[in-house]
Amino acid sequence: METIVEEVKDAEERADEKIEDAREEKEQMISDAEEEAEKLVEDTRNEASSRKEEEISDYREEMEEKKQEIIEEAEEEAHELEKAAAEKRDDAVDFLYEKFSKEFFQE
Repeated sequence: METIVEEVKDAEERADEKIEDAREEKEQMISDAEEEAEKLVEDTRNEASSRKEEEISDYREEMEEKKQEIIEEAEEEAHELEKAAAEKRDDAVDFLYEKFSKEFFQE
């Protein structure tokens, strides 16, 4: 009878050990999953930050190109206005010269 009791005690001890091993394995799995989740969150944050920086850089480049286009267009318009003003000035000088010439030489 003592052997049956010892066998039961041994079986209970083995069962307790298996339960403890399973508990430790469960805790390790939870710990591993938490670490993996934290790493995944950090990787996602880093990727989002990189994308944001890349998009900001692309946007700045695009805005710089548009700015340059606007500046070039404005410079071209200013040049055309200066040219038109110079032509009108020449026409105005000619007109005034004719007007004064008629006034002063007719009298």
